[in-house]
Amino acid sequence: MFLPMSLLRGGLQAFLLPFALTVTYALLSSLIVALTVIPAKLSRVLKNSKIKEHLPSKRFTSFLEWNLRFKWLPILIAFLLLLGSVGTYFSLPKERSTIPALAVSVLRSTISRIRRSMKCAKTDSSSKSF
Repeated sequence: MFLPMSLLRGGLQAFLLPFALTVTYALLSSLIVALTVIPAKLSRVLKNSKIKEHLPSKRFTSFLEWNLRFKWLPILIAFLLLLGSVGTYFSLPKERSTIPALAVSVLRSTISRIRRSMKCAKTDSSSKSF
């Protein structure tokens, strides 16, 4: 999810790439630990334990039987949800990204502040020379 952010170009890539790589590395290392270390530790902890038999949930069993009896209804609901999400995507306004425009306005305000401070500094230095 975060790794495709590396395909961006320009200032946006320079800004987002470190965050994307950090999250990607964290997720990959977490996956490696979850697939290797946790099962190894858990096998030692649960070596001498016994699992009790339990009765299946009646509500879940009846829900599953109902869904298997009326297969068309869950499929229809899933299809309608898919169509609704696609329709919602296309109905959203498609505007250009505001991040570059925001970056330009921030850059302009920063430059104007620097210029004002430089003018003040020049005025202060010229007044001290008299």
